[in-house]
Amino acid sequence: MVTVSRDGTIRIWQVEEELVRLERLLKQGCQWLDDYLASHPQEREKLTVCSPDGGVGKDKGR
Repeated sequence: MVTVSRDGTIRIWQVEEELVRLERLLKQGCQWLDDYLASHPQEREKLTVCSPDGGVGKDKGR
């Protein structure tokens, strides 16, 4: 996977084969963010994918 940050930094990430499917990749990302989002609930409101119950998807009708 390749990502680009706001400052133009390009990073190439090794992704486990099992995470290649989009839904699994999104779920893993939400799990990584869970502690942060628990202490910053206003940030969770901005997202359309990471639901409080750990689900992934557009759960807010957006």
